[in-house]
Order: sequence, then structure tokens, then C-alpha cells
Amino acid sequence: MTSQTCLPTFTWFLVDENGRPVGQIRRSELPEASMTFEEESRFEEAEIVEVVELRPSCSMRRFRVIIKIIR
Repeated sequence: MTSQTCLPTFTWFLVDENGRPVGQIRRSELPEASMTFEEESRFEEAEIVEVVELRPSCSMRRFRVIIKIIR
């Protein structure tokens, strides 16, 4: 099995700068502050402001990701 066929291992709980939930996504990369990413179903592009790692669940690492929606 290659790394491209593995399921995502990180769950990001997205929250805007005012603390309102934006959604949940699964990614294969760790979230990092100042990183930008795209999520077509909710917005075009966002920048990560802050990342807080939550307790893992079912062997999956979870993160509260505070974002600033760019567009």
C-alpha cells in the first residue's frame, strides 16, 4: 500500500476567528499556523491562524483549527 492510497489520518475541526464552527475536514497533512489551504465546498481559500491538538479518537489525531477565510 502506498501513501497515496492510505486514508487521511488527521481530522481538522475548522472554526472562524469569532469561534463559530465552519466544518470538519480530513486531511493527510498536519495543520500549521500561517498555512493556506483550499476547501471548495465551504470557501475558496483560508489561512490557518492557530492550531490546537485535541485528544485522539479511534487512533486518529484531531485538531481545532482557527482559520481566517481569505475568499
